[in-house]
Amino acid sequence: MRGLDIASETAASSEARVEPRSGSKQARARGEQGGAMTEFAFVLPVFLMILFGFIWFGISLYNNLVLTSATNYSAQYLSSVATMTTGPGANPCQYTANTFYGQAPGLIHANLSFTINYATGIASSGPPVTYNWTNAITNETSPTCGSFTQTAGLPVQLVVSYQCQLSLILLNIPCKLTAQSSYISQ
Repeated sequence: MRGLDIASETAASSEARVEPRSGSKQARARGEQGGAMTEFAFVLPVFLMILFGFIWFGISLYNNLVLTSATNYSAQYLSSVATMTTGPGANPCQYTANTFYGQAPGLIHANLSFTINYATGIASSGPPVTYNWTNAITNETSPTCGSFTQTAGLPVQLVVSYQCQLSLILLNIPCKLTAQSSYISQ
């Protein structure tokens, strides 16, 4: 019978027992939890700054890509209408701006600035003609630059600038994105 008693004693001793913590162990556990909270309080602002920095950079990159794409498309359109004297060629600034707005609906139109440079006559004779307009100053949705005569085979350049503002909690950082594209008029 003695063997049976040993087996029952080992079975009873292998069972897990839950004992309440003593006072010193509870205090130490609370201190460790407070330490984790302190570490979290130090790490959270740094983590949030990095996270918002990535978001900030992503928005800026997206705006730059949209600006570049819309400028390229609008300059290509401008090169095809630059030699026309009627229709879109009668007012290339308006048609170029409308083409740009259609390609970049997410950009704030009041923050855009356009410049059209084109050569007249023979490329080596005389300075290029430039038309500038900014929607923020003139509040124009249909700018006019009048008709101009552009000889086929000469370059037409479109430069578009976008005044943006990156906001992060209490920081407002102004930025300026610029894109340019040139095509040979047809």
